[in-house]
Amino acid sequence: MTNIESYKSHTLSNCWTISDTESYAMWKIYLNGQPEGIAIKSNVGELKSCLNENKAYTFYSGKVNYIPLTHKYIDVFSVSTNKREPYSYEREYQGTSFSAIYAAK
Repeated sequence: MTNIESYKSHTLSNCWTISDTESYAMWKIYLNGQPEGIAIKSNVGELKSCLNENKAYTFYSGKVNYIPLTHKYIDVFSVSTNKREPYSYEREYQGTSFSAIYAAK
């Protein structure tokens, strides 16, 4: 887990729902009491294309798996793309970026 901790200053993660419809529950959770939010509609191909234009970062992305994370092999990507089953309603696609300096190590 020490490697995971060391990545924090060089890593950014974000997620998007891949559901075909909006979810009232998701809006309530992620707006956290704010009166309004914004939704951006895109697709995985467009997202990857936009992210890969930024050469200062190396991007990895994938569909989130809703399974327990085993401790046999843990890295930043497996931590950010695996969640426990209770979160499966989120149907997420996760993007993780590393600064190019750190990714080259």
